Amino acid sequence: METITMTFSIKNTGALFTIPNLGSMISGLAIQILLATAAVAAPSINVTPHERTILDDFTIQITGAAPNGKVVVEASLTDARKRIWTSRGVYTADFNGAVNPATSASLEGTYTGVNRHGLIWSMLPLTAKELTSHMNDDPVEAGWPMAPALGLNNPTTITFRTLLETSGPVSSSQTQELKTTHLVHGVAEGLRRREINEWGIRGILYTPLEPGEYPPVLIVTGSEGGASERNAALLASQGFSALALAHFSYPGRPEQLLNIPLEYFRSAIEWLAAETGQKRVALSGGSRGGEAVLLIASTYPELVSAVVAGVPSNVALGACCSPATAGQAAWTLAEKPIPTWGVKPWGLAQDEKNREVSLSQDYSVVWRLMLQGMLAAEQSSPFAIPVENIRAPILLISGDADAVWASKLASDKVIQRLQQNGFAFPAEHLSITGAGHSVSIPLLVTSLIGTKIRHPVNTAIELSLGGLPSATYYGGLQAQRRRIEFLRGSPTALSKELVAPNF
Repeated sequence: METITMTFSIKNTGALFTIPNLGSMISGLAIQILLATAAVAAPSINVTPHERTILDDFTIQITGAAPNGKVVVEASLTDARKRIWTSRGVYTADFNGAVNPATSASLEGTYTGVNRHGLIWSMLPLTAKELTSHMNDDPVEAGWPMAPALGLNNPTTITFRTLLETSGPVSSSQTQELKTTHLVHGVAEGLRRREINEWGIRGILYTPLEPGEYPPVLIVTGSEGGASERNAALLASQGFSALALAHFSYPGRPEQLLNIPLEYFRSAIEWLAAETGQKRVALSGGSRGGEAVLLIASTYPELVSAVVAGVPSNVALGACCSPATAGQAAWTLAEKPIPTWGVKPWGLAQDEKNREVSLSQDYSVVWRLMLQGMLAAEQSSPFAIPVENIRAPILLISGDADAVWASKLASDKVIQRLQQNGFAFPAEHLSITGAGHSVSIPLLVTSLIGTKIRHPVNTAIELSLGGLPSATYYGGLQAQRRRIEFLRGSPTALSKELVAPNF
């Protein structure tokens, strides 16, 4: 955690002088003006670098304000749906007339305290004018989206607007407005995108523009279905051949996460290995995709080079996500359902009363059901994922404030099972304190991350992803950087619990 530095400013209260004559008075006044002018730089706002990727650090520096003067900074962007998002911080300039959010506390606005990137992650779907009166509105009642819709191929332009008090002659002050822009690239420019409909598999392959040998990674989506294009493009931006595989809710694939054959994933692995000239392929997935990659790697260990499981489950969970799928399996092998928690004869859905629990639209009931399964998983439990069968390094990512399911507990149980079975490969658990279910991916804006949302497949289910906005923002950056290092071949045998900085 970064240290919070408090800078105490000394305010000039003036002094009493004996003025023998007009010449002395003028001379003294000139000296005061010269001293004041020399102490404060010309008004400016600089964001460095001007252009960056979402994973890069940056700094904001405002200079030229009156010492101890009020400085208001607003950041705004317009998303792909033409919706404006704005943040605001209100600061007191230091003795030199400078403000830097990495060391200067915001006293009010969309965030408070010292927070290096607070002006980015705290944006709300409001204009600057609307912020004043609607900043504290209930997000659900207001119908706000959880995050801005950002385009994949074009950089996001963030405009910074600053209002600062500047020193004038003889201790007078005036307000000056400054503006600058800042570009954030979600993915690298010029990636190759190719839709795949071969070998019976569907998905989208992203690779760097220049021909070459790039390590293959298969990306498995979560309960939202479709193909995780953004995740594939993020990895391709870092020098990987990344296939965003679609296994349901995609043209040519089943509508729901129901009875999906594990053989489908084997075909995808073999296709990607052949496409890239490799013998083995890394797997990466989040949420139900994190569960899936552990299950796939346990079933086909000879085909997998590394596993990244974001906010995973340690047990096979049931089909998703409608009343029609309740009490059924999500996965099959050799045309038989994988033993699944909550599905006969395993878990709670063994009688009509517990079937009603599994059909519940009250997500707190569903959460407790999944928690019981994760806790109940023992060495001999058929629904526990046999992760000890994996023959590759494993990276687990979790947030201890996950409100979708207890991903930290599940990841701890995975590590425990590996240790009990003498796992011979590196296994790392990166847990972010205060972060929620979205921590395994980098997000630009997280201010509303804890707001209740409708499930993208079954809109009758209302749930929260959980987590503190700042912790989820910084944790997502940490997790993605670690994912890239890990997939490049830098595994460790550590279990880490990190506190995201500036939260």
